[in-house]
Amino acid sequence: MVGRSRPASAPGLAVLEPAPLVTVSVQRGGRGAGADEVWLSAGGQGVWVARMAAEMGAAPRLCAPVGGRPGSVLPALVAAEGIELVPVECAAPSAVWVSTGPDGDEADVAHTAAPRLDRHEVDRLYNVALSAGLEAGLAVLTGLSDPVILPRGFYARLTRDLRENGVTVIADVSPPLIDAVAGGGVTVLKASDEELVAARLAATGARDALISAIGGLREAGAQAVLVSRGAEPALAHTGRALLEIGHPRLEELNPRGAGDAMTGALAAALARGEPIEAAIRLAVAAGCLNVTRRGLGTGERRAIEAMAEVVMPRRLGGATPAEVGDA
Repeated sequence: MVGRSRPASAPGLAVLEPAPLVTVSVQRGGRGAGADEVWLSAGGQGVWVARMAAEMGAAPRLCAPVGGRPGSVLPALVAAEGIELVPVECAAPSAVWVSTGPDGDEADVAHTAAPRLDRHEVDRLYNVALSAGLEAGLAVLTGLSDPVILPRGFYARLTRDLRENGVTVIADVSPPLIDAVAGGGVTVLKASDEELVAARLAATGARDALISAIGGLREAGAQAVLVSRGAEPALAHTGRALLEIGHPRLEELNPRGAGDAMTGALAAALARGEPIEAAIRLAVAAGCLNVTRRGLGTGERRAIEAMAEVVMPRRLGGATPAEVGDA
């Protein structure tokens, strides 16, 4: 397969994906006359984040463990997305997801577990992710589909090591890793309202409860926080101001992958030096449009940039001395 080419000037960024998978999607009778359609692609949160970052003009490098026969095909599938794979060879086979539903929504046929990495594989993945992040100057940390894959301390240590060496770190992780990356001093923490409630950082999904949770995360060490709320306006603290970000309400075709689209667009915008508020507008636009599509973390740059023009942040207050990127 031949991936999309990137201009030499494309800003680089590193993406940690602890559990990439091979996805096989089957649509029965998709071509009419009883003929089926089959799509073979790379999957996993980090892949979907990197896919959107590539669409938005960045040159992502995916740091991921690969193993077995599924792992042998992942490099070609990742390259087809316009993403460079930085592999860590592992003994156990990479996961596979087979589905007859759109993006595996309701009709899984088979879904193998992602392998638990041994201590040597953990060390190699850490070194690869750290090196790629230091080289790019911006790193995105995505979460774990199963908490046994990596030790929790991996995320706090990696966040701290990258930040102490001047790297911008974006984290889009689930509980209990939210506390770990916040404590590591993450630059931008992306989370959903449901994740903050599940982590018991917010009592409810109500706006005031989420604003309180954002304040708590910043006190814990996160410099900026972006919270998606489905069809409701997103909330964010840029490090200088608290924002409520209104966006058009669109009929959902597939709500899955919207958060990954947000994170990928945010990373690409920050990698090319956009101010944090402009990057958040692009992120919200990407998530908004992703729900109108079947693919996870997909979209078209021109449409996202046009949508960003009608995404309206409203300042709620919360002034502090410095914004992300000022230091």
